[in-house]
Amino acid sequence: MISPNWTIGVSMDPTTVVGILHVTPVEADCSHLRSILRHPNWQLRRIRCCRDARALIHSRPIAIVLCEAILPDGDWKHMLEETRSAPGAPRLIVSSRLADERLWAEVLNLGGWDVLATPFEAGEVVRVLFSAYFSRVQTSALRQPPNVADSLAFGGRGLVAAAGGR
Repeated sequence: MISPNWTIGVSMDPTTVVGILHVTPVEADCSHLRSILRHPNWQLRRIRCCRDARALIHSRPIAIVLCEAILPDGDWKHMLEETRSAPGAPRLIVSSRLADERLWAEVLNLGGWDVLATPFEAGEVVRVLFSAYFSRVQTSALRQPPNVADSLAFGGRGLVAAAGGR
């Protein structure tokens, strides 16, 4: 199991839970992602299509949406629009077996966070998810009064980020 703190030298409070929505029809990709994110700090939920993801994004606070580039009822651009109007504006990361510089440039230029190639590489997944999560926490902190908690987790547990060494 990969520690959630190993790649960027930042540690999370043990009570921190990061809600990640994985939008993909590909069971194998989700299974592989679950094996990478076995640490309790990461709470992964899989949805297969845009319609179901839209409902969840607007009903629960989510920190990160990891979305397959092409979905049965839309694509990553549809999901990007949904994240923009969702509470807390989750970071969108696009995944694809055909990830290339063109897709990466398009995702970044339109406001997505990053692109991950599938099959997933553990170190890259953890690095990108940490980057998206901590960016979101910093952005939320700038928008909120100091005593307001940033609740990003499924199920109502709050999120606390602690910077520092391992």
